[in-house]
Amino acid sequence: MDYTFKTWKRSREIITNILESYSEEQLIKIPKGFNNNLIWNIGHIIAVNQKLIYKSSNSPIIIPEALLNQYNTGTFPNLDEDRENIPKIKKLLAYTVEKSIYDYHHSNFNKFNELITGTGFHISSIEEAFSFNNYHEALHIGLMLNIKKFI
Repeated sequence: MDYTFKTWKRSREIITNILESYSEEQLIKIPKGFNNNLIWNIGHIIAVNQKLIYKSSNSPIIIPEALLNQYNTGTFPNLDEDRENIPKIKKLLAYTVEKSIYDYHHSNFNKFNELITGTGFHISSIEEAFSFNNYHEALHIGLMLNIKKFI
């Protein structure tokens, strides 16, 4: 798990650099041909992490429920709310990693409920959930790198 957590922290550093490198207007801009923006992707990463790690373990999520609902799978950007959420999302990027790692090391996760992701990955343990989370975040980093070319 050490390498999984190391990878996750590096992923979040990359995402934080993206967040801090662009203006508010750039973060919420949806380029032509895209259906989301940089800040939606970042919020989505945080929301899916909470579903994968906490909800699948029957543990209370550590972000506001409203953020989970706004950035959940199947949602789309809401430019006014996205703008308002930038400071919250920025704080949650590091906090959710540190808190999740702490909770893992202190056995704060309940029984894990196996699941199959929308892309067909079978996840049967909390360790697999953390591993898939890194894969999911990498996909969205790729999307954000593509969006950056057009803002």
